[in-house]
Amino acid sequence: MAIEVTATGSGRQCLVQDLVQRHAWSIAEGFNERGSPARIVTFYRATHVDLDLQGHLVSSEPFENATGVALDQATSEASLSHLDDFPQHMSVRNGVIKTPGSRGVGIYLGFHKNFDLSTRAYASAYEVMPEDQQPLGDQRPYEPGKKIGFIHPWNYQPETYYSVDNMKVVSGGRGVIMVGANSVLRNSTIEVDGDTAVYLYGPNTLVEGNTFIVHLNPGNASELPAALKLRDADGAIIRNNRFMVKNSSGQEATAAINLLQSKDVLIENNVMENTHQLVRKDAESTAIERSHEPGAGAGNLSRPAGMPPP
Repeated sequence: MAIEVTATGSGRQCLVQDLVQRHAWSIAEGFNERGSPARIVTFYRATHVDLDLQGHLVSSEPFENATGVALDQATSEASLSHLDDFPQHMSVRNGVIKTPGSRGVGIYLGFHKNFDLSTRAYASAYEVMPEDQQPLGDQRPYEPGKKIGFIHPWNYQPETYYSVDNMKVVSGGRGVIMVGANSVLRNSTIEVDGDTAVYLYGPNTLVEGNTFIVHLNPGNASELPAALKLRDADGAIIRNNRFMVKNSSGQEATAAINLLQSKDVLIENNVMENTHQLVRKDAESTAIERSHEPGAGAGNLSRPAGMPPP
């Protein structure tokens, strides 16, 4: 069986050993392989939980496309009418997470978007909003043979206060995804095979003191590539981070930060390597770029690969 654990209730909870998967076969089931996890650590009916990994490893290897730490399925599929059910003040810190595979996710503190389908197909269904798609408020255009959905825009406003601190996350897909207001990502290293390491939804986000590493694997490309993406992140602060590209082909990343429908974002004292531009903004986003370093002027810094910080 897969090695999986749950964190329930509230308070500080600590991991006391590594959680590493292994190949196993069931003789009773005709030597079918068992053990592939969907989620390794699950917050189940939990709120106000400080999960301290105490330096331990949470890994889905040798399996792919799992999630290291996530909310339970019932919470992540909650509809907008149940916003009060979303857990608050959930933190993950002090450990290492490895989740290989193009759909692997290190930490997912968020929820799926619920929408109702018309009677032409099914009564209801769940769908994860494509991360680079604009939120929809109207009925989907009808296409023969496809379902029609009445989709409401996501609500990223609930004050969830999620945080990730002092973590090392290595993933084939996304390193960290958090949904809700007042999220914090601090003092962590996030490394992914593709071009997007972190996706944060919601206002008043703080991203500070992190290292983002992307390998630009063409099999993991996204529509709007950037190591860090923020949507509806009004009032976010992105400071003292390092954005790096590591690959053998000499490619450069398109952008380090991508802002979608995010206003009044403060971006300061960041460093990027092998990246064309620090910030890409859509038409509805605004940002202030500045540096506290004497003589650096407005904006942040760009260094060739391998050059140490001053």
